[in-house]
Amino acid sequence: MRIFISYASAYKDTAESIAIRLRQDGHEVFFDRHSLRAAEEFDAGIRREVEKADLFLFLVTPEAVRAGAYTLTELEFAQRRWPKPSGHILPVMLKPTPMDTIPPYARAVTILQARGNLVAEVAARVAEMAGVRWRGRLPYLVAAIVLVLLVVLGYPALQRYLAQDDNAGTCYLWLQFGTGPWEALTVRISGGGISRDFATGSNGRADIHVTGEQLPQWELAVIDQDGRTLGKLAKSGCPQAVAAHALTNTLQLELGPRDAMP
Repeated sequence: MRIFISYASAYKDTAESIAIRLRQDGHEVFFDRHSLRAAEEFDAGIRREVEKADLFLFLVTPEAVRAGAYTLTELEFAQRRWPKPSGHILPVMLKPTPMDTIPPYARAVTILQARGNLVAEVAARVAEMAGVRWRGRLPYLVAAIVLVLLVVLGYPALQRYLAQDDNAGTCYLWLQFGTGPWEALTVRISGGGISRDFATGSNGRADIHVTGEQLPQWELAVIDQDGRTLGKLAKSGCPQAVAAHALTNTLQLELGPRDAMP
């Protein structure tokens, strides 16, 4: 996690101790303003560092909240970055400071007041906040993993993986009708109280799928453009091979896994 430490210059040693500990915990920390380039770029440099940060650590002291203190400017940059401070701002009471002198933005979240070792308690609180951020990003991580599987394994391989457990995954299938005509035919897949419709192409083929909610017992029905049911087929589980089926004397079809499509 990228952390910006805002502090009054008189407390640089304490800020440095905190920075060292946070770096040991694997965080990237900015606290040394003197490491910035030329003076005319100072404001832009500070603003840039705040905008890159995931967490703004504000060391609260009377000097830090005094009118004209540059720490208030840094806090203003943070407020522009995160209008809602929760999860992004960590005020730490470094020296007793009247609450009414602390800007409302910093008071909007709980101020950490150490009871024991300040550096250790700050590190523990940062670790807790980093964990919350990690859990919040978990859905995006899962989506990224699925995308990698699609790229590395290929779509058919992923389909086979999903179809291994009929009750958990989606069964991806194709079907091909026999003798036409096939215009305006609808394939209705029903199961588990859920129905989904799929349209056939002009070649009598349709790509269909049966969701985990519809498995393991499901039904395939063929419906014409007038809403009449031409035939039905009851199935169990997810077909693993191509097979021919006769719905009626005149209505036949082939049904099989999507990755076995000829």
